[in-house]
Amino acid sequence: QLPTRYFSKAFAWTAMYGFALSLLPGVLARLDRQLRGPKAKICRILLWGLGIRKHVGILALYFVFLHACLMLIIFGGEYFSFMLNDSRGKMRWTGEASMLFGVISISFF
Repeated sequence: QLPTRYFSKAFAWTAMYGFALSLLPGVLARLDRQLRGPKAKICRILLWGLGIRKHVGILALYFVFLHACLMLIIFGGEYFSFMLNDSRGKMRWTGEASMLFGVISISFF
């Protein structure tokens, strides 16, 4: 299970950076418009980034899906013992809240 855990974390970080990189060209284009004015031409590299941001976002969504699949495979009490109560075997409120906010945040994307 060791490679599965490392791949799952790598997929999660790749998805997070992919989502950030998919949003970055839009932010830079708006800043460029604000600083140089609406009539100024946008540089070619920024236009290229604006053109591929949808593809980067879809690729990041694919890595989120892979991370979710791997986490379902390795989800267990020994790995997530910090989220479980010792006496009843149910999740603590912090574990439930982290799962809830994870689902809500990925649904927004």
